[in-house]
Amino acid sequence: MLLCRISLRCLHWGSESVSTQMHHVDLRYTKEELLLIFDQATKEDVDHGGHYDCRGGAIHVWSHPWTTAATRYDSATIGAFYVNWLEERIDRIETDESFELADLLHE
Repeated sequence: MLLCRISLRCLHWGSESVSTQMHHVDLRYTKEELLLIFDQATKEDVDHGGHYDCRGGAIHVWSHPWTTAATRYDSATIGAFYVNWLEERIDRIETDESFELADLLHE
C-alpha cells in the first residue's frame, strides 16, 4: 500500500491547515454494488442525520450529523472514499488528521 501525506487549506476552517493521508487501495465491487453504496450514503446524508456526503466520485465521512447549527459547526471530516468508476473499485481512501485507515474501513 502506498501512503501519501497532504496538507490542505480549507475555506471552512479559515487559514487552519488540515493534514490528510491518502491511502491507495484496491477494493473491487460491481457497478451495481458501488451504486448501492452511494445510494445508502445518500440516504444517510449528513444533512439528514447521517454521517456521509456524496460529491462526484467520493463519499466524505463526517464526525457528526448536521442536525443543529452547533453540530454542523463542530462536525469535522474523518476522511473520504474515492471511486474509480471505470475500474469499478474504490482506489483511494483519504484520512484526516487524528484518524486512521481502520477508522474509515470500519465505515
